[in-house]
Amino acid sequence: MERRRFLRYAVAAPVLGLAACRLRPRGAASGAADAGTAGLAPSCAVGAAEAGRPRVLSAKEWQTLEAVCERLLPRDADPGASDAGVINYLDAQLGEAPVNAYLPMFRFAARHLEAQARRRGGASFAALSAAQQDQVVRELAAGRLGPVSGARFVRVLLALTLEGFLGDPIYGGNRDGVGWRMIGFEPIEPRAHCPYRGRV
Repeated sequence: MERRRFLRYAVAAPVLGLAACRLRPRGAASGAADAGTAGLAPSCAVGAAEAGRPRVLSAKEWQTLEAVCERLLPRDADPGASDAGVINYLDAQLGEAPVNAYLPMFRFAARHLEAQARRRGGASFAALSAAQQDQVVRELAAGRLGPVSGARFVRVLLALTLEGFLGDPIYGGNRDGVGWRMIGFEPIEPRAHCPYRGRV
């Protein structure tokens, strides 16, 4: 099944629902003016200005996890995770409850991936070939990350990658609405133009 059809019918609705209902970070970044972030209120503009730089993750963790997200949702005829700025969304979510509970696991995984890349003679995980990256991720998924399984990390990261690709751009991902355009979704007004800051 082609990826566009899979995302439209299998994941789009539940992921968009999760993205709308979960507790959201304060000031999450966005670079998606074309998808409804133009004319942000001043409080939103601060978050938009932060897009593209780490707030919670270190620069190295950001680079490593961005590369993993791109292997989970790679660019083909359609945009991939990097095109949609999924790492911006991931970084913002890891700074707020309840997703921040996963931050230690993500940091452990990033260190593990870098160690495995060095074992293969690479300067970093991001510098490995796509085939090498896929192999490292498969091995991680089959093993353990301290007290948790590697498969759990991959499942959580995949869910967040899909949220970041298909969710509202005001939360940092889905840059320029690329995910929405891929599945044929068009936002309508009235709609939120700032990240939700309350509790659910």
